[in-house]
Amino acid sequence: MIRRISVYVILVLTAAILLAACSPNDSISGAAGFQVQSSDSVKLTVEGASFSTLLEGPVLFTPTPSPPPTATAFPANTPMPQATIPMSRLQHIQPETPPLAAEVDIVVGGMRTPVTVVIAPDGRLFYTEKETGNVRVVVDGVILPEPVLTVPVSTGGEQGLLGIVLDPDFESNHHIWVSYTTQREANDGVKENRIIRFTEVNNLATDVVEAYNSPNSTDDATHNLNNMVFGPDGMLYVTIGDDSQSHLAQHLGDPRGKIHRFLSTIPLSVPSDNPFYDGDGPNEDSIYAYGLRNSFDFTFDPLAQETHILATENGPDCDDEVNLILSGHNYGWRERYDCEDPHRTLPEANTNPPMLSWEGTSSPTGIIVYTGDDFPEWYGNVFFCSYVDGLLHRLELNRERDAFRNHKSIDGLSCQTDILNGPDGSIYFLEGGGFGEGTLKRLYNANRQ
Repeated sequence: MIRRISVYVILVLTAAILLAACSPNDSISGAAGFQVQSSDSVKLTVEGASFSTLLEGPVLFTPTPSPPPTATAFPANTPMPQATIPMSRLQHIQPETPPLAAEVDIVVGGMRTPVTVVIAPDGRLFYTEKETGNVRVVVDGVILPEPVLTVPVSTGGEQGLLGIVLDPDFESNHHIWVSYTTQREANDGVKENRIIRFTEVNNLATDVVEAYNSPNSTDDATHNLNNMVFGPDGMLYVTIGDDSQSHLAQHLGDPRGKIHRFLSTIPLSVPSDNPFYDGDGPNEDSIYAYGLRNSFDFTFDPLAQETHILATENGPDCDDEVNLILSGHNYGWRERYDCEDPHRTLPEANTNPPMLSWEGTSSPTGIIVYTGDDFPEWYGNVFFCSYVDGLLHRLELNRERDAFRNHKSIDGLSCQTDILNGPDGSIYFLEGGGFGEGTLKRLYNANRQ
C-alpha cells in the first residue's frame, strides 16, 4: 500500500513540474482538436446572398481523434474577390437565345458513358468511358472500334475512368495521362485512385506506366480523383474529392479534398514552391488548395494577370459552387458542414467565399474560359455544364476577373458532362454522358464556316 501511494505521489509531482514548464500559450503535440483565438467579431455579408458569414467571438472546432497537421506555410495576404453584384442576382439564371448566326451540329454520337474529351493538334478526339475503362479515339467523326487502352475500373457510383489530358509536348512525345478508380480484384484487393501515362502510337497505347496513387477507402463510391489539367507553368494539376470523408478536406496530411500541383515525372513529383511543401514534414507536399468536397473540373483563366483557376464544386444539399482557386487557400468544406448554418464560411481561417453559389443540387461539371473567335461577344466568358438540369451556363467576369457580373443559360442547348474550346473557334459540349450515352455537339458561327 505504501509503495502504491509513493508511486502515485511521484507521478503527480512529475506532471506538475511538466505543466509548470509550459507557458500558457504553448500547445501540446498530439492534443485532440485545435482552437482559433478570436476576440473580435467578424462579419462578411453579400447582399441578398444565400451564404453570409457572421462570426461572433471565438470559433470552436469539434475535436477529432486524429488532428490534422497544421500548415508550415501560408500564402501571402491576397485580396479577397469582391462581388460586383449581389449573389442573389447571380443565383437568378437568365435564359438567353444563342447569337443569330449560331448553329449546332453533332461532332460524334453514340458515345458510351463518356466523361472527359480532349482534342489532339491533328484533330483527333480522345475520350474516357466511365463504365468500360476504355480510352476511345475519334477520327474524322468516327469512333474507332478498337479502344486505345482498356483499364480494369471500379464502376460503383461515381467511380470509373474519368480524367484525360494530353501532355503539353504531345506532338513530339504522344503522351496521354488518364485517371481512374482501380478495381479491387485487379489490384491485390486494394481500391485506389490512380493516374497512369501511356504513349499513343497509331491510335493504340504503348508504354503504360503508373504515375500516382491516392487512397479510395470508402464503399460510398463518390468524390474520387476527377480531372487533370496542365497549367501555364507546365505543372500537372489534379483534383481529388474527399472520398466521402469530409474531415479529410481540412487534413493537410491527406490528399483527399484538395487540388494538387505536380511535376509531370514518373512517378509524379512535387515542386518545392508548393504552398504547403515541408519535405519530410507531415504535410502532403503536392497540395495546392484544400477544403474541397468534390471539385469535378477546373480550368485556368488565360486572360487573368495572375494564376487564376476556376473550379466547379459539388456541395451536399447546398453550395454547388464555382470557385476562384488561389494557391494555399481554404475553400471551407469540413466535417459537420451544415447547410442551415450561416457561419459556414470562415474568412478568418482563410476560407474563400465562392464566386457563385446556389441552393439545391445541380452538380456542376465541365468548365472553360471561352477563347475562340466564333462569338467575339462571348470572348473571355466562363461556360460550365450542370449534370442534373443539363444547363449550359454563361458568366461574364469583371475587369479584375475575380467576380462575376451576370449569370445566363443558353436556350435550347443541353450540356451535362464536359465542355471545351473547339479548334475552329467554336464551343464543343457533351450532351449526356457520365452514367449513360452521350453526344458531342458543336456550337458554331455559321457565317464563319
